[in-house]
Amino acid sequence: MKFLLSVALLVMSNITVGQSLGKERVDRLRQAVVRVFIEDKPVGTGFFVTNDGIITCWHVIESALLQGRGIQKKITIEFTDGYRVEIAGFAPTAIFKEGRFDAVSNDYCLMVTKGVTQHKVVPLKLGNFDRIEEGELVYTCGYPFGIEQQFISTGILS
Repeated sequence: MKFLLSVALLVMSNITVGQSLGKERVDRLRQAVVRVFIEDKPVGTGFFVTNDGIITCWHVIESALLQGRGIQKKITIEFTDGYRVEIAGFAPTAIFKEGRFDAVSNDYCLMVTKGVTQHKVVPLKLGNFDRIEEGELVYTCGYPFGIEQQFISTGILS
């Protein structure tokens, strides 16, 4: 949930109800948001926050990891045009407790790409949770459950 809210907060400033995101913002989202794969199976969404750093939900990649000891299965990301990049490592934000990561309250993780990507990357800026209020308009973009088609949708924060 935090991940989807993060994506939504990236694009909502200066947008009023009934106003379009516009082609420029939609294109920026489509270039920054990627589909995440584990062993070539689509599992979810991530988005670039730096030229080689992608944020995703911890629960999306948890099955590829060997309890706190690194990547056990191959993780890749895919851009909308099908270009894929392998993930070299991760920096979990969850707290390591009793031999496992507790992702209940910290369901996000920063992944780092392997080598320099040959693809144009447009990092998104993280939003500020301190300024958002219930009832505000939010946008999401991604591949929930690894679906093939990237989508952008709108809603009201509850």
